[in-house]
Amino acid sequence: RDFREYLLSHCPHTRGWSRQDPRWNDELGIDLRDRRLCPDGTIESFDYRAFMQRKGLQQNPTSPSNPLAGVWAQFRSWRDDQAWSLLTERIRTYAKAKNRTVLISANGIAKYVDLQVLGVWGNWVTRDGHIDLSESQLPIWRSIVKRGHSVAGQRVPVVLFHDWGFGDPPFPFLAVPPSERETWMRVRGAEIYAAGAYFAFPVLGPFGCDAKKDCTLPVIQQQTAFYQRHRELYLRGRFVGSEALSSDTTNLSLAAWQLDDPRVVLLHVINRNVEDGQLCPPTDITVRAPFKQRPEKAEVISPDWSGTRSALCRTGNGGLEVTLPN
Repeated sequence: RDFREYLLSHCPHTRGWSRQDPRWNDELGIDLRDRRLCPDGTIESFDYRAFMQRKGLQQNPTSPSNPLAGVWAQFRSWRDDQAWSLLTERIRTYAKAKNRTVLISANGIAKYVDLQVLGVWGNWVTRDGHIDLSESQLPIWRSIVKRGHSVAGQRVPVVLFHDWGFGDPPFPFLAVPPSERETWMRVRGAEIYAAGAYFAFPVLGPFGCDAKKDCTLPVIQQQTAFYQRHRELYLRGRFVGSEALSSDTTNLSLAAWQLDDPRVVLLHVINRNVEDGQLCPPTDITVRAPFKQRPEKAEVISPDWSGTRSALCRTGNGGLEVTLPN
């Protein structure tokens, strides 16, 4: 029934065709004269199951020989969108009637939501059984943020979490030693935040994931305390870019943010230098940024220490050079 309605009223290819239009047969192979397919002789009674049976397509409905396969795929996408839109609208209407606010998410990137929630296990990289942080994944996280905003039609929060995944073991996060999980959370979690998303740290989960038992909870507490302490920077700032930032220090993930009031530039500098699964902090890191104006002051904050430290700034080489402690 819904497919027939789609063909008559919503399908871009057939919109405007009459109930007995010859194009149903000429272009889509629907013989309106076949009473098994169309009992009343019009498209309004079209039976798609009978159509597939007549053409021997029951076991392979997406076959290229099915002239309706593409139209059916378009219809399902349209119908799912209509159903999801109606469902979210009814939930919000019901909540409003109860003087409640409901925030809606879906399993993955979706429309009509208040926040996007997406797993990251597909971007888990290992080499010889150990985590591989040789490449920055900040562009990947940033593309997810942009897609989340685009699909939702507004700048909704994008939350990434480490879900179960598939394969053997089914939860790749547990396939490496706890010390490497800590390193992964420190590096990839920081990249996710620097990309404008939020990371849900894995405290409890399936397959035995328990941060208290494997002793990764202190690192999670340290990291989350840092993000909470500087929440205003993350909530008020906006991502500017990363391509124009550079450093002679290798294995760094870099991103620039901006705050308007007061005028502040935030440089995210994330260390990915790992040996034997442990982070090795470099010293005297100089980051070059394409800013001509020297800032009034520059401060460094990090989950690795409390308070702030000073950074040395100088202009030259067509931009600004910021030198950080380890």
